[in-house]
Amino acid sequence: MILEQRGSTCGIYALLNGLLVEHELSLEATTVDEAVAELIRRTSYVGRANAGETLVGEFFSCAALANYLNHYQGELATALNLPTYTVHIVPATQLWTRQDGFYIVPGIRKRKWYERQRNAALHWMTAMPDGRVLNSAYASVQQMTRAELETFHGGLDERHFSWPRWRRQNSDCLDDEAVIIPTSREMLALEQSIEAFTCDVSFTCGDILYVSNQLD
Repeated sequence: MILEQRGSTCGIYALLNGLLVEHELSLEATTVDEAVAELIRRTSYVGRANAGETLVGEFFSCAALANYLNHYQGELATALNLPTYTVHIVPATQLWTRQDGFYIVPGIRKRKWYERQRNAALHWMTAMPDGRVLNSAYASVQQMTRAELETFHGGLDERHFSWPRWRRQNSDCLDDEAVIIPTSREMLALEQSIEAFTCDVSFTCGDILYVSNQLD
């Protein structure tokens, strides 16, 4: 079973799906959803301001996602009885060069976003050593070639994300998010008051994540 993400949490669920498959774990979806939602509520800019680390569970860079997953490794392991892990940032050229862990690859989720440079949707997928790719957006498993994953990842180049545009375009489908989503105007105010939050995000490609089975 592959877990389906709730809300904008694909990076977190990419980790969980990799651990689930690699270690043949049995995880109850509702238990996972509740644990992830609780973690997001405790670390969101909503209500935490500068003490927050994410808005709704989203991460737009390898550094941000790796730091978050490593920092909360103990809490996730305790809540969900997970094995230990460490997330490393590695060059994308190292994809599928190791067999003792798995990779988390950022890229552009849908082809239609390729032409929308100013409002692209970054998505994280799990690449297992045997070539299986786990997609939490649809709770699916698919086979992808290295070239296909490189195209997915390379789609980030010169693409951008806008929180206010995202908020306006998704105003009718925010029920899955763990926190109450600020309005576009409130997001602009957050940008002024929270140093780490910005309404417009530029993407870069070149790095991916590697998840090893040991704590560093």
